[in-house]
This record gives sequence, structure tokens and C-alpha cells, in this order.
Amino acid sequence: MKVLFVYPDVSGSFSHSFHYGIGYLGAILEQAGHDIDLIHAKKEQSYGAFIAKIQEYNPDLVAISATTPQFPYARKYAQWSKSVSSCPIICGGVHPTLVPDEVIAISDIDVVCLGEGEQPLLEYVNALSRGADGSNIENLWLKQGGLIIKNRMRRLNRELDLLPNPTRKFDSEISISRVGDIMAGRGCPYNCTYCCNHSIKKIYPNGDPYVRYRSVKNVLAEIDDLIRNYHVQSLDFHDDTFTLNRKWLTEFCFEYQGRFKIPFVCNGRPETLNKDVLELLKDAGCKLVRIGVESGSERVRQEILGRNISDVDLRRVFKDAKDVGLQTSSFNMMGVPGETTEDLDRTIALNRELRPDRAVVSVFYPYPLTRLYQECVENGLLTDRQKCSHTDLGTTLDLPDLSEKQINRAVRRFRAYFYKYDVAYRSPKKAWIYQSLEICFGAVAARAIWMKSRWCGFRLKEFRQKIGGLAVVTFSSDSSRM
Repeated sequence: MKVLFVYPDVSGSFSHSFHYGIGYLGAILEQAGHDIDLIHAKKEQSYGAFIAKIQEYNPDLVAISATTPQFPYARKYAQWSKSVSSCPIICGGVHPTLVPDEVIAISDIDVVCLGEGEQPLLEYVNALSRGADGSNIENLWLKQGGLIIKNRMRRLNRELDLLPNPTRKFDSEISISRVGDIMAGRGCPYNCTYCCNHSIKKIYPNGDPYVRYRSVKNVLAEIDDLIRNYHVQSLDFHDDTFTLNRKWLTEFCFEYQGRFKIPFVCNGRPETLNKDVLELLKDAGCKLVRIGVESGSERVRQEILGRNISDVDLRRVFKDAKDVGLQTSSFNMMGVPGETTEDLDRTIALNRELRPDRAVVSVFYPYPLTRLYQECVENGLLTDRQKCSHTDLGTTLDLPDLSEKQINRAVRRFRAYFYKYDVAYRSPKKAWIYQSLEICFGAVAARAIWMKSRWCGFRLKEFRQKIGGLAVVTFSSDSSRM
């Protein structure tokens, strides 16, 4: 069987990385002898190019994976596929898992996969190869004779070590970046109101543990494969909270330190990051920990986002990380229902105080079935505006206390402040040039000019000549200058 994966991933504001889920799906199909290929739609596809790929590959099944912001593209690509091919179309991912009734109602989609898809997809492809319809496969909803068959959910896979390593034939960046994207486990125990984890947990029967880990031995074997076959020079763990299980983490760090010398980065939460854990990570080779600040307002963080994390917690963990020699990155969110302009300012101010080495800010996006989404529905905040990604500017909400212009302005200010420090970290010799741009044009414009210059041949010598008569300041990392 020939299976063509389609992954809509359209955005102008973030770098596109390896899709770990499709990597696993592809690996399990290849292991069973099936042929696979992928259309990774990093930009909006033209009809002609998309159809040409369908006709060239001539798949027996099109498998589309979609998040909520990307679902309009998924729907369009399903329609285009049907226009030239009679093969069935299956749609999986977070969005179909959360709203399967909405997705199965679309005429061009034949099957919906809910939840983890490795075994259901393999069983379905095997059924098609035998000429069967796969109508009794758990986790699948299928159309048959004008009816919709809604099969029950299977139990969560607790034997993650039995899965093959995700196929890297879809990892278009690994040979360039030399970064190996990897996950040690699955699931998140927290119930943040903006995240879909608390809704996904409810669809599984029997109350099985939602958080599961691969064995340390299994993870190390994949790392060995990444180094040996793909020559990676660093690792990026994408687990929601890599530091969650102290026993597992301790075993991993000691084993990793004894076998590998390449650095890695990971995600952590303040509740799991005391100084001992940070030192453990540092000694093992971790170079950076990403931490969710989300908002500079304790009220927003605790009462609206469901994160019981205080400013004291955040100040402690960022200071401890710096003390042990670990870099930090902060995740932040703006445009949350109930936020005010003062809260936006607090987010920038708290990050300036914490002084992370990296800082990422996004605009809140209401994902279906999350608690914040329900509040948006109940309060009439949703609009028909669309956006591809939460990292893009713009909001899909009409907020009583914040306009879209105010949110976008705050995001630009945030990015301008911290992009300067990213430039300084990566190229200290050019820091004075960046700060000179700020003096001439302002922080937001300086970031735009600098980013554009990477693509338009901006020459530093010409800039020096133009600002020759100006007093050029020396770059300082003093937070009072931000």
C-alpha cells in the first residue's frame, strides 16, 4: 500500500520542524512493508503543485494530520485530493480528536482517527490491502452506506518501547541544522485552561495513566542512532515537561553523561525545577531549559490560565538556572480573555526582570473543548477571523478590554526588546550596530530592519557610513536599558 501523508504547517512567524507524530506513523507503516511519502505544506500549496504530487505518487490512501488553526488547509487539501483520486482520505491529529463530529461531516473526508494513531492507522492500511473496509477498528470513525460508524476508543499504549524509532525521511531540516528532535514520553498531567490535554484525557477509557515514558535504554538507543546515522550535534526534547519524573530523569542524566557529549535542550516547569534538578541537567549536558512564564500577571496566570505558579517561583527558578550555568528560554502568551493592557506590560516587565537568554511570545488561540474556549463561547468572544498559528499576529477574539491593535503592538514590543538580546548573544560584535538602529528608528523598527536585512543584502559598511556622524553607544545587557 502507498500512503501519502499531508501535513498543513502554514505560518510566516515560526520555523518548521520535524513532526514527531507523523514520524512514528510512517515508521510503523514502513516496518509493515508499506510505502510512504509526505507533503509538508510549509506554505500554502497551489492547486497545480498539489495535484501534480497526488497524480505522481498515486496513493492508495491520503492521511492528513491537522491542528485547529491549520484545519481550513486540511479541508481544502482533502477536496483537492478527491478531485483527482478515488482513494480514501483519513484525517487525524489534535483537531479531529477534539471535534470528530465536525470533521467526519466533511464530504471529502472518509475516516477520522481519534487519539494516538499508530495502531489504528496500521490496522486500517492492512485492512485496505486485504480488500476489507476496516469498519470495526478501534479509534476510527468511518462512513459506510450513508451511516457513520463510531468505534470505541482503545486503551492508551503503555508499551512505548515497542514502537519503532520515528522515520527521519520526513525530517527535512536534520541534515542542515544537525539538531535531533526527540521525545522521551507522552502526555502531560497538568490542566492548564488553554491547553487541550485535559480534554484529550477524557476520551480514553479505563482511567489509564495519561503520562507514559519510554525506558531510558530505549531513548538512549534512539540518540545513538541519531548521532551515528544523521550526525546530529545537539538534541531538542519536545516533551511538555521533560523534568516531570525525577526518578526517570536522574537515571537518564547519569546514563547520558556517561555515553554522549552533545548538548541538549528541554522543557521544564518551576514545580519540577529545584536547584538539584538544574545541576543534574547541567552536569548531563543540558544547555538550555524552556520554562512557561505565560503572563507577567499572577492573576492571569493563576485565575485564568490555571497555572498555580507565583512570581516568586519564577524568580527562583530563573536565578537558580543562571547560578548553575544553564541558559533559559521563556514561553509567553498575550491576548488572553480577561487580560488588560497593564497585564501585557507586566509580561514584558517580568521577562526583563527574569532576563531569559531566549524569550518567545505568542497570541492566545482558543482551542476547541478547552476550558478557556468554553468561556469564550459563553461570553460571545469568538469571531469568524482565521489565523494559521498562535505565533502569528492577530487574534480570533473580540475582547472587551483589549483591541487587536493593542495586542499586536505589545507582541511587537516584546519581540523587539528580546530580539536585540538574541542578536547580542549570537553575535556580540554586531550588538552595537543593532543598538544604533534602535537609537535611529526605535526598538520595533530596528527588529524589522535587522530581520529584513538578512534577505535584502543589507551591508554593514554602508550602515556604518550612514551613521558615521552619530554617537554610537556600547551594547549593555543591563535590564534598565531595555
